[in-house]
Amino acid sequence: MRPMAAHSSGSASVDCMAQPDEKKEGVGGARNSARRGGASPPRRKSRLYRILRALAVALYVAIACLVLALAAVLLSRAYAAEVPRAEHSEGVVIPAGEAPLGSDAAQKAFGYSLSGQAARKWGWYDHEPRRRVRLPAYWMDLTLVTQQAYGRFIRTTGHRRPYISRAAYQAQGFLVHPYEAVLPFLWFSDEPVAWLAEHPVTLVSVGDAQAYCAWRGRQERRICRLPSEDEWEYAARGAEGRRFPWGDGWEPRRLNSAERGPYTTTPVKRYPRGRSPHGLYDMAGNLFQWTASVQRPGRHILKGCSWDDDGGICRGAARHARKSGSRHILIGFRCACEAESRN
Repeated sequence: MRPMAAHSSGSASVDCMAQPDEKKEGVGGARNSARRGGASPPRRKSRLYRILRALAVALYVAIACLVLALAAVLLSRAYAAEVPRAEHSEGVVIPAGEAPLGSDAAQKAFGYSLSGQAARKWGWYDHEPRRRVRLPAYWMDLTLVTQQAYGRFIRTTGHRRPYISRAAYQAQGFLVHPYEAVLPFLWFSDEPVAWLAEHPVTLVSVGDAQAYCAWRGRQERRICRLPSEDEWEYAARGAEGRRFPWGDGWEPRRLNSAERGPYTTTPVKRYPRGRSPHGLYDMAGNLFQWTASVQRPGRHILKGCSWDDDGGICRGAARHARKSGSRHILIGFRCACEAESRN
C-alpha cells in the first residue's frame, strides 16, 4: 500500500504497512510538503507538547502535595493544643499536705503479727523509719499501668516488650516462682494477651517504667515520672497515716493478696473497696510498684505488695529494694506527674 497524499492543510498520513523504502519515501515527501507549506513538523510539535504537559502535571502534583503536607502539620498542631492529655491517662491530684510516714514500734509489731516466721527472722519491717513529711501537690495514676496502655507505648516507640528469658530470669535471683509461672506474662508480639489487657503490666524494669512515664508525659504535655517513696506512701495512707489504704485493720476481701487469691494478677479496678483515701486502686495488692527512690546505687525501693504476699507486707509503710534492672511477675508501676498540664 502506498502513502496517502498530503491534504491541502499540509499534514500527511503514513501507511504503517508500507515497505521500508516506501515509508522513507512517504515520510520524506510529507516533510518536503510541510516545509513548502511553512508549517512545523507535526511529530516534533506533538513530542514537545507532551513534554511540556508532563512537566506541568508534575509541578501541579508537587505543589498540591506541599499544600496538603502543610495543612496536615497545622491541623495536627491545632489538635494537640486542644487535647493536651492522652486518652488512656486517668488519675487524681494529690493535694499538698503533711503526713506521718514509716512505722513506730507498735505498727512494726502489728506487721510481724500478720506475717510468717521468715519476716521476723530477717527483720523485714525493721527499716521503716518514722518521719513526718510535707509534700507539694502532684498528680498520680489512678491505677497501675495496664498491659493495654503499655502496648500503646511499645507500638509507638519500638521499646522492648515485657519479656525475660529463662537464663536471665534465673540469673536475677529471688526465684520465688519457677520460670514456668512466668510464661503466661511473656509478650511475643506488640500486643498483650487479650484476657490480660486490663491487668497491670509486669516484667518491667525501672528503666522500662521510667521510659513509659516520660513518653506519656510528652503525650500529655507535662513531666511524668515514677513517684518517690514518700509520694507513693502519702497517696496510699493519706494525711492520717493509715496502716492500709482503707483503714487500720487487715481486711483480705479488699485486695488481691495471698490470703484469698486468685494467685495471679487481676484487672486494675477489681477491688474498689480497697481504694486509698485519695481514691487510688491497688495501693495494696496485685503487684509491688517501682518508685524513683534509691536504696543504694543500682537498687530501687518497691512499695505495696503483690498477689503472693501476706498482710504484713501489704501495709503502706512496708518497703524493700531490688536491683533496678529486675523484671518480675510480681512487680509493676504507676506514674506521677505535674499537677497541671503545660498548654
